[in-house]
Amino acid sequence: MVLLELLCSVAGAWLVMWMLERRERTYHLGSVNPAMGLFWGALTFTGMFSLMWYTTARSPALALASAALANAALAAFLILKERSYRRERDENTSLLRDEILRCELMLRRELDNPVWCEKLSDLHEQSGNIRAAAEYCKRACEIAPTRENLWRRDELKSRLGRETPPDNPAK
Repeated sequence: MVLLELLCSVAGAWLVMWMLERRERTYHLGSVNPAMGLFWGALTFTGMFSLMWYTTARSPALALASAALANAALAAFLILKERSYRRERDENTSLLRDEILRCELMLRRELDNPVWCEKLSDLHEQSGNIRAAAEYCKRACEIAPTRENLWRRDELKSRLGRETPPDNPAK
């Protein structure tokens, strides 16, 4: 019974730390401090293990009920965190899309302004559209071929080459 309690507690702690890491890995919303992930994982482990150990000493039926309650609370936490990450990602995507539209409008007004091309290149890179970022960077290089723009263009070209497979693979 103690082994089962230990396994449930470890699984609960791992799930909490995994969910906190998903913020960066899956949704790209910024990383969580590893110390905080470890803290919340350790707190989850301690809380679940203590609860199960205490209730097992009282009665096995109470232990099963408390384990079910702890797992339900953990599942609710995971679902709520996932929803909050999705909502935050959608808000960021919406804000990014609005910023791109505003910059494109300003670029239409000032066609020869490389600042708007650079800004649009940065925004498209943040949104994950590397092809559009490379096109705007190329346009900025045509207007103002500064060293920084040329470096950025080369870096985006190399990233674009890595992400798309070649059309005619070597035989």
